[in-house]
Amino acid sequence: MSEAPYLLFRVVCVNAAVHEIELTTRPGLLPVIQYLFALHPRPLASLASLLNVTRIPTYLNSPKALPTLQLVALLCYYPLEHTAWLGSKGVLPLTLRGMGIAQLFSVRFWA
Repeated sequence: MSEAPYLLFRVVCVNAAVHEIELTTRPGLLPVIQYLFALHPRPLASLASLLNVTRIPTYLNSPKALPTLQLVALLCYYPLEHTAWLGSKGVLPLTLRGMGIAQLFSVRFWA
């Protein structure tokens, strides 16, 4: 009898355990929000200036543009990833399709 299926099963189990540890020990949204407030001390004024259509080209040339986009992507990524994880554990009543959509969009925001 081949050891390959058993070895594959063990690798999958280790992968699941590592993913659990990785997800539960991550600092989460607090450092992201803190950095966003450090980057934009007056967030409402920054948001208002961003929503001003005539200033968008100026804002995109700002040194704050890339870090801000990265932080906004992380603000979308973390809740979606945690939603999919809690759905897979049965804490949230999500269907398989709902969990798949949450995982898909969390990966899209992460990438």
